[in-house]
Amino acid sequence: MQEPRPIPGAKSPLFDRLQDEGIQVRQPVSASRSLNLSALRESVRKDLSALLNTRCNLPETIRVLAEGTVVAYGVINMVPMSPSSEIAQTELAALLTDAISRYEPRLRNVKVFIQRDRRDPLVLLGAVQAQLIFGHVMEPVYFPLAIANSGERIDVAPV
Repeated sequence: MQEPRPIPGAKSPLFDRLQDEGIQVRQPVSASRSLNLSALRESVRKDLSALLNTRCNLPETIRVLAEGTVVAYGVINMVPMSPSSEIAQTELAALLTDAISRYEPRLRNVKVFIQRDRRDPLVLLGAVQAQLIFGHVMEPVYFPLAIANSGERIDVAPV
C-alpha cells in the first residue's frame, strides 16, 4: 500500500472550501483544496477584515466569561474613542492585537501598530505584523490598516 503524499501549501479554511470559486470555474469544489502562500495571505486578510469589523456588544461581565468563544467574536464598540489621543491609540492597538491573537489561529506573534494620519486627524493608520503559519514554515506578514470614524470601520488593505 502506498503512503499518502503531502500536498504543498496550506489547507483551506472551512468557509473557503465551502465557497464556489466563481461562475467561470466549471469544476466541482474539492473538499481538500489547499492554498498557496499568496492565496493564504488573502484568505487571512479577508478573515481579519471580518473580525475587525464585527462588534461584540456583550456587557463586560458576560464578555469576560465568553472570552475566546464564538459568542464574544469580534471587537468591542470603539466609537467613543478619540483618534487624537495617544492613550486611545495604544488601547486600540492592544484590543486589536488581543482579538486577532484569539480568533485568527493562522497567525502567531501578532503586533498591531496604530498612529494618526497626518493628512486627516479623524483617521488612524496602522498595521498588523505577525507570523503566518504556512505548513511547517512561519512566514512574516504585514497587513496595512485604515481606521475611520473612530473605529467604526477598519479596512485591511491587500498587500
